[in-house]
Amino acid sequence: LYKPDLWLFQVFEHALELDERTIVILASDNGHSAHGYNRDKKGASIGDHFQSYGPTRGRKGDAYDGAFRVPALARWPGKIKPGFVSDHIWAFWDFLPTAADLAAVPAKDLPPHDGISILPTLLSKEHIQPVHEYLYWEFNQRQAIRHGIWFAHRKSGGKVELYHLGDDPQQQKNLSDENPGVVARMERWLRESHTPSDVWPSPGESKGAFQERLKKAGVPNRPRNIDG
Repeated sequence: LYKPDLWLFQVFEHALELDERTIVILASDNGHSAHGYNRDKKGASIGDHFQSYGPTRGRKGDAYDGAFRVPALARWPGKIKPGFVSDHIWAFWDFLPTAADLAAVPAKDLPPHDGISILPTLLSKEHIQPVHEYLYWEFNQRQAIRHGIWFAHRKSGGKVELYHLGDDPQQQKNLSDENPGVVARMERWLRESHTPSDVWPSPGESKGAFQERLKKAGVPNRPRNIDG
């Protein structure tokens, strides 16, 4: 079947070397869903059907490691080695500085951010790849930190749970009592990383205290957020 539009695109693609000059990165926005969005409960969930559950405890909607841990794939002909695999830990806030690095945009021209360019990793230069001291997440008043092989989780206003992901990927054994120094460090990072919001209550903050805080700040009443 002759398709002139496809043929024309292929001519331009070849002439402009679009394939060689384009990097494609694929990833997911969160860990697997418990039901895989299937509304028909008569059959197996999508997660069961495709065996797509992650290797660690946690899924979309909670704050354990599996809620955030997802694979990423990158393709860049002539730049990324085919079949290259990296265990570098990064997060989406690293995309902005990476894109800037790719476009040769000076770091001083970027808005404030917490990201680190992963371009060295993409180019198989992991020996010069800067790494995060820790990664922080907050969801539904729950907080989480990934620090090397350690993972800290805290329910709203609760105590810090500490897990060793290498020995305990399912995060079943809380090691907080045995590692007070690590817990103290995690607690400091949890305090420093949180920024109060006028949309969501802070960890440990009651609904009443949240509304009182908004009132004092002069924030007008708004419709309930669609996500609750």
